[in-house]
Amino acid sequence: MVAVIDTLQSAESWGVWDLLGGGILSSAIKHSRVDDARGQIAEVQAQMSRFQRELADVQRSADLSVTISEFERFADFILDGLIFDWVVQAKIVDSLQRCKKTKRALTTALGGLIYQQDSLKTQLRQLEEQRTRRVEGG
Repeated sequence: MVAVIDTLQSAESWGVWDLLGGGILSSAIKHSRVDDARGQIAEVQAQMSRFQRELADVQRSADLSVTISEFERFADFILDGLIFDWVVQAKIVDSLQRCKKTKRALTTALGGLIYQQDSLKTQLRQLEEQRTRRVEGG
């Protein structure tokens, strides 16, 4: 997103220069920056779409509950037989699997966010270095 903003700010600056009579060169550079921004925007939108899908996956898999009915609970205590022990155990295992699946989805989404954050920090650092070099004339 930072790259898009920087590119659009550059296009804006060249647009001002063009308004002040900059000529064909300033027009060409301005439109080049606009085209660059379009490409960057498409990339950001794709990343945002991926992230939204990851969050939707987390929401779909976040069926967190233990579905042992009161009757099953009662029967497990009172009848204490193999059948009700097995039914309750199966529901516990099912709930545990759903919780683990949700945890994996959250971990994946969080990992994606951390990766994007690191990537954006790197881009920001590079842009700051470029700005410093330009300001220092190097």
